[in-house]
Amino acid sequence: MSSGAGKIVCVTGASGYIASWLVKLLLSRGYTVKASVRDPNDPRKTEHLRALGGAQERLQLFKANLLEEGSFDSIVEGCEGVFHTASPFYHDVKDPQEESQMVPQYSMYHLSPLEGMIQALHCIAIVICNRSVVFGCDLKLTWKGEKRYGNLLLSVEADAELLDPAVKGTLNVLGSCAKHSSIKRVVLTSSVAAVAYNRKPRTPDVVVDETWFSDPDLCRESKKVKRLAEYQIIMCRNTEKIVMERCKDRIVFTVLTLDMETLFEDEVNLNGIMNLSFIASASNLELFYCTLAEDAAWKFAKEKGMDMVAINPAMVIGPLLQPTLNTSAATILSLMKGAQTFPNASFGWVNVKDVANAHIQAFELSSASGRYCLVERVAHYSEIVKILHELYPDVQLPEKCADDKPYVPIFQVSKEKTKSLGIEFISLEESVKETVESLKEKGFVSF
Repeated sequence: MSSGAGKIVCVTGASGYIASWLVKLLLSRGYTVKASVRDPNDPRKTEHLRALGGAQERLQLFKANLLEEGSFDSIVEGCEGVFHTASPFYHDVKDPQEESQMVPQYSMYHLSPLEGMIQALHCIAIVICNRSVVFGCDLKLTWKGEKRYGNLLLSVEADAELLDPAVKGTLNVLGSCAKHSSIKRVVLTSSVAAVAYNRKPRTPDVVVDETWFSDPDLCRESKKVKRLAEYQIIMCRNTEKIVMERCKDRIVFTVLTLDMETLFEDEVNLNGIMNLSFIASASNLELFYCTLAEDAAWKFAKEKGMDMVAINPAMVIGPLLQPTLNTSAATILSLMKGAQTFPNASFGWVNVKDVANAHIQAFELSSASGRYCLVERVAHYSEIVKILHELYPDVQLPEKCADDKPYVPIFQVSKEKTKSLGIEFISLEESVKETVESLKEKGFVSF
């Protein structure tokens, strides 16, 4: 195991789920870590980092804005490696800092004492309900249908130019790296979403590997009103609250689901809504973001002769270091907190500790190159429910799928290249257990 003693590295977006573990492991190996966060003075984003072993001596926190050109120039100066994990769009649940970053001035008011429950009508529903996102610069939201006491249809239109901030954030960091000859390698956190989504079939006999690339053109086609998830919010009592926040030039309404929240935006007056159907897809946005951002990063690295390695993890679960509830952990939590159904969806799953370790190995091993898919196993949500039931037989779990269609098939993801990094994957069963125990420890669930 290489020692990081005397070496300086940078981690962008250090308060995030993967990045927090990355900082922890880097410090444990003796590295000095220059970590970027949006607000070093926000304890919810930094206390867990400052509490890490070695942090007092070798962790330096810096304020940086992904979308501000040159914001990382001084941070990466003197570093041997840069781990770019930050994303401009996807946000942890209950993240007031990042919400206020996007919405500087607003006042809250209640629609009325409307309370409701979310009934998932599509396989992505639970995932989306548990993702807290501010769609300020990547979506146009349009309403169709009645605006008063009727079913409203909210569709997503994401034009190519609206995803520029996603690409710009990555290129800003790489641009800063290109200015400093001390940087030997950049490790980019991407996603299997940038690998597996193209026109090729994904069936049990198909093996996805690092030679696959999600099709940017397919992404662009998909951005024209793509229906991937639909929900019916049925207003009931004592289950959920619809809260609206009027902003400077838009309205944000928040659906509070137990301990989670999801933000959506539109520029219309939503007074008097009784029933609401909306279409949105955070997973689709992740596909857009990761595919286009990674594609732009490879082009930039080739043009500049930059040594870059990409890490492409699937759905990342495992123990949480940060106090906030991140999206992937929320998918597990939602199954344990009253969900009536589980999504008809199959995903790759991987432990956050393996992902963080892979980043470090990709930096330390001179032979590392290209991309690395990190997937311990592809599993349908029904298998996750089965694992949870075996681990916690007394916990009420959903017994039915969200639709009556055949289960979305699983597929295979090659582990051959990742083995060269020395990664021995933590099992899905252990990862699920670690996730739940961490959620219990942090008070998100109790039983």
